[in-house]
This record gives sequence, C-alpha cells and structure tokens, in this order.
Amino acid sequence: MAAQAKVKVIAKFHREVPIGEDRERQERFTIGQTPTVPLDVAQQWEAAGLVEIMEAIDADPEPEPEPAPTP
Repeated sequence: MAAQAKVKVIAKFHREVPIGEDRERQERFTIGQTPTVPLDVAQQWEAAGLVEIMEAIDADPEPEPEPAPTP
C-alpha cells in the first residue's frame, strides 16, 4: 500500500475520477472535510492551496511486538 495522508480541505474544489472505460465521475470536496488520499495527491493539493496535510500515514507500519510470555 502506498503512503497516505489525512488532509483538511481549506478550499472548495472537485476532481474527475475514472470509474471505468471512458467514464468519469466528479468527486467534490467542501471546506472542513478530512479525506484520506495518497500522499503524492495530498502534496499536489497542498501546493495548490486546496488542503492542509494533517497527518501522514505510514504505508507499512511496524508490527506490534508480541507480549512476553507470563510464567
């Protein structure tokens, strides 16, 4: 899984999202939403002044250590 980022939308905008052969739909974002998107997309949107990156989400988090056995 690629790195993700949780973002806060600071400007109203939309994008075209492919949904099949020769088909697209509009995905709309309004101020205050907090979607999780791929990190590269979040960085492009932030550079355009559309969002603020709130949190980067590691693609492959460290596994939790197993608890020590109890005697």
